[in-house]
Amino acid sequence: MLAILAEKLAQLSVVLGLLSTALAAIPSNEIIIEPPRHETDIWAGYPLLKAICACESSSAHPWNEPRQFINGKPLWSLAGTPDVGACQISLKYHATTTYLMELDVMNSFEDNVAYAKYLFDKEGTKPWRASQKCWQRWIDADGVNLSK
Repeated sequence: MLAILAEKLAQLSVVLGLLSTALAAIPSNEIIIEPPRHETDIWAGYPLLKAICACESSSAHPWNEPRQFINGKPLWSLAGTPDVGACQISLKYHATTTYLMELDVMNSFEDNVAYAKYLFDKEGTKPWRASQKCWQRWIDADGVNLSK
């Protein structure tokens, strides 16, 4: 039991080290937002997930495009948690699964969204409840309404 706990703490330490490095690389006086680049509608069939990820990546409004990077570096949670990318995938809970699925949720917008779709299909909106106040208001009784 102690060995498992020690292993988990070591993994968390690595993730937190990566987070600290990423946050330190962002100059506080100059933030350049880089929109993701993709050729197809990556959000097809997932309008609610797009709204969630826009809120999670601090795009402010669910109809904006979620972003993966700031200043060329992966977007990390400003709350100090090991959440990364457009959909703020928690490495604390999902690092092993994303690794086994061979998805680079930290450096690939497409992989971040692919894992978010997997998670959304499996757990619904539960993993993103922290941002619910942002995206909830855009949902109507019939589903998703992203009008302003």
